[in-house]
Amino acid sequence: MSSFARIVVVSLLLLAPYALACSCINTGDPLKDVANHEAVFLGKVIASELVPMRKDGGPYAPRGTGQLKGSFRLYRITVLQVTERWTGEVAPFVILATGSGGGDCGYSFEAGKSYLVYADRTKDTTLTKLAGATPALTTSLCTFNSPVDDAADAIASIRAKYRSQQPVFMK
Repeated sequence: MSSFARIVVVSLLLLAPYALACSCINTGDPLKDVANHEAVFLGKVIASELVPMRKDGGPYAPRGTGQLKGSFRLYRITVLQVTERWTGEVAPFVILATGSGGGDCGYSFEAGKSYLVYADRTKDTTLTKLAGATPALTTSLCTFNSPVDDAADAIASIRAKYRSQQPVFMK
């Protein structure tokens, strides 16, 4: 084995404990999975932004140049206008807090697109601070979230089994 190959192998072995991986378990069926989530709805993304937070859950405020330095984690905050819901008490506008995507299982939403969303409430302090609600709504890659254009069959199945409802104005 060449010196370069040895260096690559040793580097990979040393960095392996720090690798992020998203591991998911779901029913394999978007219709069956509705029962496993607190809220399932259609929503149009108004805005979706990455937000840095300190590892202790506090807001990250860069000093000086505004460049991100030090210990922080990226989260995604997404604001959706709910157009139809099947389960859960969901307001006309919701804020979802999720990871940044990839290894942390966060779901990346694109502004202007409509999505089928499977969400759950969490009391995770960082997510509730980001969403400004307790408990906060969250979602991940491990659900059947999908752009509406790619979810026609799932939406039709859900509509056939669950009564479509308008968003709920919270008390």
